[in-house]
Amino acid sequence: GDASRSIRSMLLLSVIVFGIGLHQLFRAAAAPLAPPTPDDIAQAVKIIATSPNTTANLALTGDKYLLFNRDRDAFIMYGRIGNSLIALGDPVGRRQSYASLIWLFRELADQYRCQLAFYQASTECLPLYIDAGFQFVRLGEEAFVPLADFTLEGGRYRTLRQTMARGTRDGLTFAIEPVAAVPAVEPVLRAISDSWLQQKETREKGFSLGFYRKDYIEHFPVAIVRQGETVVAFANLWASADKIELSVDLMRHNQQAPGSTMDFLFGNLLQWGKEQGYRYFNLGMAPLAGFQTHRLAPLWNKVGAYIYTRGERLYNFQGVHAFKEKYHPEWRPRYLAYNGQSSLLILLQIALLIAGGWKGLLRK
Repeated sequence: GDASRSIRSMLLLSVIVFGIGLHQLFRAAAAPLAPPTPDDIAQAVKIIATSPNTTANLALTGDKYLLFNRDRDAFIMYGRIGNSLIALGDPVGRRQSYASLIWLFRELADQYRCQLAFYQASTECLPLYIDAGFQFVRLGEEAFVPLADFTLEGGRYRTLRQTMARGTRDGLTFAIEPVAAVPAVEPVLRAISDSWLQQKETREKGFSLGFYRKDYIEHFPVAIVRQGETVVAFANLWASADKIELSVDLMRHNQQAPGSTMDFLFGNLLQWGKEQGYRYFNLGMAPLAGFQTHRLAPLWNKVGAYIYTRGERLYNFQGVHAFKEKYHPEWRPRYLAYNGQSSLLILLQIALLIAGGWKGLLRK
């Protein structure tokens, strides 16, 4: 009691710090994250079948962890790198379960002392992320082609119509192979995939991109382009519940495919999707597209717009956007929702997850 106030305060602070140290010392170590079991994959397949979003199918690649809610009617797919848990897209499944699942993800991160992020978050779920304390930066825009308006007649798709006619003259034909027929053609598809990787001088990516694996490819129907009797290109198809979306994942051709092949494939897919009653064809995201360049815009928007216009040596940003724009899509923004650290660091970690590490990131 006779000690000065400063000494008594230091004693109290020392006791608090010592207590925190003891708590951290004896805190039970979290068990290693477990990859999904066959039962988890089977449950994910059931949930994906009810999802309106085709990107939910990336849960089946096998390179991500799955976090189910307690009722197992919704899940989050995520990867871990360093001290970060990074979810791909919004939660999948019963929408009423999303809020509690996001908080369950935060609890998991706290258990492993990790930071959190949702990569390619949609505007529909932004209120849930805001309630959970996340911040946001814009990543780009995702392209959706309204199939009810798609037609090869008239001037809007004249260039595509001409390219498809050239493909027909080159002897190309289009077909959809159902899931049951895919195992019979799988060796041919693998040979095309290997040829495509060799031609591009690259290797498989992951996380937010599908990659060739036999059990993954055989989950889906496959669109095939033949020249005569020879298969020269393919794309595996993603279809959402209630025919809201149709999309493709891997799109690969061999070195013998004519230059018109991929447009021939896309044009026929759009026609087929319309005939089957799908509402939209999802062309995927154009990174860094749609950024505001106003002088009062946030710094990230200015940096993103600069990279988009000046960064063609790093990545064909404008070329990707131009390729999708020729199909006259609706553009929808996508975001990075992050919690607790630099968005630039998170984006670097995501790039490493996709590339499979520094070696994959620095090579072509």
